Amino acid sequence: MRPFETLLLLANLLTLFLLAVPLPRAVRWMRHSAPIALLIAVAQVLMEGPRWQMVPAYALTGPFFLGG
Repeated sequence: MRPFETLLLLANLLTLFLLAVPLPRAVRWMRHSAPIALLIAVAQVLMEGPRWQMVPAYALTGPFFLGG
């Protein structure tokens, strides 16, 4: 697995966790995980090229960005 793909999957997992569990005040900076995941997805497509295996990750990034 390529490095940006791994980062995208970890960012999506973190965003899913943060949307499911309320955040304490100490970690409010993590609210930016959804926009960061979107930036990682764009960077991955531009730098490494899109792959059909990553379509589910790309598809999850959009709703996470809109919902986060």
